[in-house]
Amino acid sequence: MKNIGIDDAIIDAWVGPKNGMNQKVKNSNFSVCAFFFGGFYFIYRKMYLIGIIDLIVTMAVSAILNFIQLSELMIRGNLMPFLLIIPVAIAIINGFIFYPLYRNHIRGKLRQNSNMNPFQVAQMKGGVSSAGVGISIGVAFVIAMILVFFLAGVGMILFGGILTELSDRINGKSDGDFYNDYYNNYYDYDYDYDYDYDVYDWNQLMKEYEIDFENDYNWDI
Repeated sequence: MKNIGIDDAIIDAWVGPKNGMNQKVKNSNFSVCAFFFGGFYFIYRKMYLIGIIDLIVTMAVSAILNFIQLSELMIRGNLMPFLLIIPVAIAIINGFIFYPLYRNHIRGKLRQNSNMNPFQVAQMKGGVSSAGVGISIGVAFVIAMILVFFLAGVGMILFGGILTELSDRINGKSDGDFYNDYYNNYYDYDYDYDYDYDVYDWNQLMKEYEIDFENDYNWDI
């Protein structure tokens, strides 16, 4: 049995003997529940701040990866493996950090209430919080729906652009073709305009010169 600096009787009072949780707190290094449920399990065990941070990080990473997938690689799907690897990595980290953090949580609560009987502290601060889990699930669901609608809107905009690009490519035009068309049309127009303008000026100048020449010629006569 590990020496975790907490009396066994206090741990028993804190977590209870149900499902052997007291023995797991004393001896285990990996939490299967934290692996599968992440921040919700931290909140269930009354580690509210850590649970909230865990949920925020998990949802933020998921949203960023999905946004990148939609905006950059919707067709190619090169980032698809990361959509699986990163959440799994976060889950593994949760599994390994749960028990060390939970032991520190118990020590911290005992220190904060050192003027009280440890078993009274265990009764007040220990146990689980089903209400906290319910509230966190509700909040997470609302945030997830907002992200889903946001990403759906972004996806529709990007998908419309992709369909346009695919249609253009099917019709035989590439991005270079559009640039070349624009470049050629612009300079063709500019050349024609300058050419017409120069011809007009030259003709007008010749007419004026001829008139002046005739006037000078007649004057000399």
